[in-house]
Amino acid sequence: MEKPSPARFLISSFFVYVLWYAFAPVATFLFRTLPVPEPYHTYVTVMAPSLIMAMGVWAASRWILHIPLLELIRQNQRKTACFFIPFLAYFSTTLLAFLISKRSSPSLFTATHPAATTYLLMLLLILPFNFIQCAAEEYMMRIIPSHSISDKLGSALLCMVLFVIPHLGNTEVAQGASVPLVVSYYAIFGFFGTWFSLLTGGFEFSLGVHMANNLFIALVCNYPVTPMKTSALFLSGEPVGTWKDIAVLSSALFVAFIATRKAIKR
Repeated sequence: MEKPSPARFLISSFFVYVLWYAFAPVATFLFRTLPVPEPYHTYVTVMAPSLIMAMGVWAASRWILHIPLLELIRQNQRKTACFFIPFLAYFSTTLLAFLISKRSSPSLFTATHPAATTYLLMLLLILPFNFIQCAAEEYMMRIIPSHSISDKLGSALLCMVLFVIPHLGNTEVAQGASVPLVVSYYAIFGFFGTWFSLLTGGFEFSLGVHMANNLFIALVCNYPVTPMKTSALFLSGEPVGTWKDIAVLSSALFVAFIATRKAIKR
């Protein structure tokens, strides 16, 4: 199958962006009317725009690129190890940083003590929605547009910009301790998520770390400022948008990359 031109990849990414911006409010409105009890109602309503994004990604791959979505992740055979290793490495590093912070400043963390049934039901919601959200964002902001530029640095810079722009509307930006640091957080995730993926030869890496990041927040330790309300085991009173956030993110990405590279070389 002949690879589409770079312009087609840019058009595809732009198509998904336009579809998402146009219909995300409609999806949010429709999901808000669903007769679903809390805390599930708030979560599925916040996740509704991700479904529009996912549909846009599917439509772009089918009608514009004419390439199966899986083939965009890696040109040759996909490597599941390049997904699970960075997932586990990133999650473990973030968990270690959380445990250190909780031990050093226990008063900043509140145990939520969710009921077992509530946590289980939320888990059953989070797993598929997290997969859809992260995969759709990765395709729209990183995987599809990265194919429009052959140069690794140029591709990483483009994806960094495309990753930052949609996240500027997050409440973390408005309510964070430092707007420049919150934006820098997204920029680092956007740039190095792409750069390390290109160095490992496929986007299993960025999919893995992205899903690990969102799952940790949703299931282990969430923040009061985020609209993504879940039954996470803890709520953090630490400010969002600090140098600590940058350090933890950078460390987790670096550890995940080193672990993945070692696995590839075996």
